[in-house]
Amino acid sequence: MNGKIITASDDLITMAAQHEKKVRREFYYCVAFCVIAITPWLLSFVPALTPKSQQINLWFQRSGSGMTVFALFAQSKANYMRDLISPGTFSTTEFNTIFTKYKNKQKAVSVISLLLVIVGTVIWGYGDLWLQ
Repeated sequence: MNGKIITASDDLITMAAQHEKKVRREFYYCVAFCVIAITPWLLSFVPALTPKSQQINLWFQRSGSGMTVFALFAQSKANYMRDLISPGTFSTTEFNTIFTKYKNKQKAVSVISLLLVIVGTVIWGYGDLWLQ
């Protein structure tokens, strides 16, 4: 084609770059789901968005369900990201670099999403009592 000889090393670098792109995309999904998980909770305090016939404490309680659902999506993506970065029985320097680069990010989004699940569940169950 262009006279360049493609080696196994070139293929491995290309595969690692594609794999890192997939890992990065999953990380962004995790962050997006965590941000979306917080949004219903924040919106529950906006008086213009709550019906006048219902109290704000009920909307606060309902926001916990939305928080929990989106935090579970984030946790699912964090688990998938962990699977993507975990080295298998065969590993190379390129894939070990990806693991090193993303392992702390994966742990962070996993912990944050788990905390959001817990907080969302507590708000969902007891949120109406907190704002009385």
